[in-house]
Amino acid sequence: MMTAQQYFEELSAGLDRLDAAAREDIIAYYREYAQEAGLSSYEQLSEHFGTPRALCDSLCAELSGTAPLPPSPAVPEQKIPAAVRSILVMLSGQKRDAGTDPQTSECEIALDAFSGIDLSVFIPDVVLQEGDSFSVHYRLPECERLECAEVVDGLFRFRTAKTRTFLFSSSGGEVIITVPKGTRLQQAEFRMVSGLLRLSGIFCGKTVVSTVSGDINLRGGTPGQLSARTTSGDFFLLDVCASSLHFGTVSGDVRMEGCHSPIADLSSTSGDLHLHGMACECCSVHTISGDVEIEGSLGTLKVSTTSGDCTLSGTLTGQSKVTTVSGEIDVHFPGVGVDASSLDGITLDGCRCGKTASCPGKVPLILNSTSGHITVTTG
Repeated sequence: MMTAQQYFEELSAGLDRLDAAAREDIIAYYREYAQEAGLSSYEQLSEHFGTPRALCDSLCAELSGTAPLPPSPAVPEQKIPAAVRSILVMLSGQKRDAGTDPQTSECEIALDAFSGIDLSVFIPDVVLQEGDSFSVHYRLPECERLECAEVVDGLFRFRTAKTRTFLFSSSGGEVIITVPKGTRLQQAEFRMVSGLLRLSGIFCGKTVVSTVSGDINLRGGTPGQLSARTTSGDFFLLDVCASSLHFGTVSGDVRMEGCHSPIADLSSTSGDLHLHGMACECCSVHTISGDVEIEGSLGTLKVSTTSGDCTLSGTLTGQSKVTTVSGEIDVHFPGVGVDASSLDGITLDGCRCGKTASCPGKVPLILNSTSGHITVTTG
């Protein structure tokens, strides 16, 4: 039986026309996807994504803006992760006429009013802030050129492309988007590679972010339905009130302080998650080796890790469950009813128990660890 490693080796070989950094980022996304979906063989990956050749054709077609040539079967569009798509969209800039002169690398533009943002850049930091009027100020690194900065049908589109001297190791540049105070955007989408994204006090119906290594920093405001994904960038949210939170990261850490959201769905491979002062009605967290620390007012809580430790406290009002294979569990929820099991033993309200322990309470809480110790405080 052929292995998953052989699948990814063939996929990498088929993407040899891309530069090494972009190729590695794309492979990393598909490896993470496969791991989370339990796709562990060549055959399973081929059934889900298509053969390596078919997937290469689809990715390269996305890059060139054409359909894949037969007989390779097309890979369904939803199989291309958003961050992979952002890399391909931005890489497509190099397909343009090599004789085109790069546009001005620094400029400030007054804009017509808009209610949506569609931004795609490589290296620059991006800031969305409140001010007196609609405008954009940008300063691009030498390896990046402006492709468009325009408002069409209420949508502000800002996109850059690589120059022939592009290097992923380059740094510098900034894009500052300003909207009048009190502006409520309908939707904002940011596709970035390595730059920092900063949003401050912004109101938006839906916010979508995808980065490779860039950090995401939100302070205040209401981003609406917030969906963000990164490979190695960190998330930091302070006093954010969202209608839903959906975060995914491979190695980046997630830190939230004083955030409110009815729904939170957070996942990480090795990045740690720290949520303090969290208010959430339905919170779901999954990591493999990343640690989980949550403190706040919670409704239902579902936490699962493979080896990450879980430290949880605050108030709990709905039936909840925490599971881990080798991670330790330490919970402090007053008044909960506990049903716990661990081969390493359990400490319940200061008393050392055996491999299982339980106590009555108003809210049921199930705790399972195969080899990690469980500590519970209900008082």
